Order: sequence, then C-alpha cells, then structure tokens
Amino acid sequence: MYDAGLARTGDPIFFQVSDTLALTFDYAFIAAAEHELSGTYRLDAVITERNGWSRTVALLPETPFEGDTLTASAVLDLQTVRSAIVAYQQQTGVQRRDYTLALQPQVAVRGAVAGRPVEETFSPVLAFSVDEMQMWLPRQEGTADPLAPMQGGAVSLPTERPAVLTVLGVKVSVAAARWAASLAALVGVAGLIVTLRAVPVRAPRLQPAEPAPDLPAPPPAPPQVVRPSRRLNAAQVVPAAFALATVLTVAGMLVLVIALGGSAAAAPAVGGPLAVQSAEARPLPADTVAVAGGVAYAPFHIDRIEVTNGGWQACVDAGACAPLPAAPGLDAASTSPDMPVVNVTRAEAAAFCAWRGSRLPSEAEWRAAAYFDTGANAERLYPWGDAWLADRANVCGEECAPDDPAHITAGIRDAWPRLAPADSLPEGASPAGALHMAGNAAEWVSDGDGDTDVARGGAWNLEPGWAAAGARLAVPAGVRSPAIGFRCASPVEQVAAR
Repeated sequence: MYDAGLARTGDPIFFQVSDTLALTFDYAFIAAAEHELSGTYRLDAVITERNGWSRTVALLPETPFEGDTLTASAVLDLQTVRSAIVAYQQQTGVQRRDYTLALQPQVAVRGAVAGRPVEETFSPVLAFSVDEMQMWLPRQEGTADPLAPMQGGAVSLPTERPAVLTVLGVKVSVAAARWAASLAALVGVAGLIVTLRAVPVRAPRLQPAEPAPDLPAPPPAPPQVVRPSRRLNAAQVVPAAFALATVLTVAGMLVLVIALGGSAAAAPAVGGPLAVQSAEARPLPADTVAVAGGVAYAPFHIDRIEVTNGGWQACVDAGACAPLPAAPGLDAASTSPDMPVVNVTRAEAAAFCAWRGSRLPSEAEWRAAAYFDTGANAERLYPWGDAWLADRANVCGEECAPDDPAHITAGIRDAWPRLAPADSLPEGASPAGALHMAGNAAEWVSDGDGDTDVARGGAWNLEPGWAAAGARLAVPAGVRSPAIGFRCASPVEQVAAR
C-alpha cells in the first residue's frame, strides 16, 4: 500500500487496512525575554457534518505541565470514527459522503514574560476530510503548513525614555523646555513691569514769567553747541521694550503649557492584534437597517451589507486589526474593496465589531433580520419568500468553482463563480432590507460553546439548501474559511445617538 510499508504523515489512511492512528503533539512557547510558565493541555478528536452534527472523542484528558515546552502522544481508534459515522447515518437516514475529523489540542498557559503576567490559550485545528472508507489531509497551495500551526502574541512593556519637544526645528527635552519656558516667562513679566514704570509722565507746560519793568533785562545766554546724540528718548524705547516683553511672556507661557503637558516616560506599547482607540476614532456604522424586537431580543440595527475588504483595511490602517491571511481558492476579484471580507475567524470578527462600536448579532437576531416578515408576522423560508429563486442569491450553481464539486447544483446559475460584491442583488433583500443574507458569504454570529463557532446564511460554495431559514453551520472554534464573513449589529439607541 505504501512505499515505506507504513502510512506516514500526509498519506491517505484507509479504514480497511488501518485500525489506529498514532498522534504526537509538540508545543513550544518561544519568547526572547525571560519567562516562567505553567499550564494544562488536552487533546480531542471532533467528527462533524456540514449540517452541524458533531461527535467528540476525548483522546487526552486535561493534564498539567510546567515549563515552556511539552510533548503529548495519543492513539485514535479509527474504527471508533468509522462506527460513529455509520451509526449517525443509520439512525438519521442522512447519507453524506464527506465529513470532517478535527484533531484539536488545547494548551492553556499562564505565568510571566519579562515580569509581566501572561495568560494565553493555544488551540490549533488539524482537519482531515473523511468518508466511509478513508481519511486524508487536504492541502492547498499558498496556505500555511497545517502540521506546524503558529500563534503570535505580544506583551505590553513600559519603556522609559525622555520626552522631547521640537522648537524651531531643534529637539529639546521636556525638562529643559520647562526651565527655559519658565525663565522666558519670568523675564517677560519683569520686562513688562519695567517698561510700564518707564513710561514718562508729561508735566504741564509753563510759560516764562515777564521780567519786572523796573529790573534790567537779563543778559543774553551764551550760544550752545548742539551735538548729535544716539540716546533714544522714552517715546522710542517704551513701545519696543513693551513689545519684546509681551512676546517673551506669551512665548514663554505657551512653551511652558506644552512642556507641562509632556511626560518624562513614553506610554507603553499595546501588544496583541488589537489596539485600544478612542470612540471618536472609530468609523460609525452609517448603513444599517432596523429590526423589530422579538421574544428573545430587543429591537436593534444590523449592517445592510456584509463587512467588506475595504472596511477591514480601514481597521488595519487604524492599527486596530491585523492583515488577514490569503483565502485559499479565491481569485483576485474576490479581494477588491467592495467584496465581503472572508477568511476571518469569529473572534477576529467580534473584535472588529467592538472596535467599530458594535457587536456580532446573536443567532436569533441574525435569523430575524434575514427571514422574519413583520407584516405577515411569520418567518419566510428564504429572505425574499418561500420559493427558491436562483437570481436572488449567490450560491453554488453551474458557474461555481468550489473545492468540492459535489456542492455544485445543476440547473441554476448566477453571475459569480465565487464571491459577489457586498452591495449587489438588491432583489434578494430580506424583509428588513439587508442584502446577501442568503448565499455569498456565510456570516458569523455570536453564539458558540467554546468548542464550536456558528455561521448562518449559506455561501457561494454551498447548495441552495444552506441558505434556508433552518440551516446553520457549526464548525470547530477558530476556523477560517474563504466562504465565511460577517456583519455587525448595534442597539437602536446607539444608532439613534449617532
């Protein structure tokens, strides 16, 4: 069967010739700074089907460890996997030929790095495609090695460095600027006081008295020689001194205010994929539709269109989001700014919405925005009604280019082999007015149990049935997909305030 006589990593595994799968999981926490860590690890195998059914097989219980590395081994009984699939099909009558087997180690570490507390969870997923006869590890060009997952992180460390001001092109430390500004202000004030005191007071002009008639007239005064003098009189000195003192005072006070606003230490850099921003810096959701409240939720607003590549790039440019890895199977047109952003995890989607001042909708809210007709007080099967209309949703028809041709539905066709622009197909709008609630990109909702994340609405690479009201995608937590995006929701009062 195999060149080496034994199936190796990456080879297909046939249930008829293999009974067990030996697993080894190596973990290493790598940091340049000093660190001291401890934590726990566990390992599960999760069998899932596209409709959300799942079965978890515990391979290793939660186990404590010390240090920054660990190696764990386990054995997966392949007949257990096969038996679970066969039992599911027999008991439900569902006949599927494709399933997913996800090997999910979970490592929780806590401790300190460079004296700063750290608490992180690392939970990669190694997903195998499975049918009744075999399992194999899908590989796609341009994607990271699934056998060597990595997760980056950062720790905030305060950095002490003198703050400086630039004055007339010269960099001056804040401390020096404070002294100089204080001195300039004092000199300026003193100059004002001196110049005000030097302003001359004009005495009244006196007329010379007439000589007495009985006295001889005084002799004429000897002629005086007038010499040129460089001494300025008060009328010339006072305005110039006053102006100079005023300039010194104002400049000194201005520099002093700026210097007092400085800090002797720079603020610590914020680590991690998201940085905190003020509310004024966040782009407010201007394009939302209103959804009436129900039993399980209050009235709210939801984005009219899916979050686009352009919207995500704005978050990246603001320093609040990280660039996403390339989505496998998509063409260049799917990465244009007006296309829905995909290949984003549910956690990243929730963080984007929080940065924008919104949140992910709950599953109940999303379903109401997609299907509920308030006029008829009833839920529709599809956003536009109860009958499937192929020209109102971007799903996998004859034009489709999915990774699995089994998803292609014969007899229907739309204009897009992959993603469609987020602001297209207005005729497929939901009763609330939201676009692409059926097809295009499936959308994350806030529901999940920690082990699985939930997406709704079908997608460009799935059959039309996945766009119906009762369909949901439950996938292992942390999954990225070229067919899953999101949109955000906001409370009514928050939107009204804007």
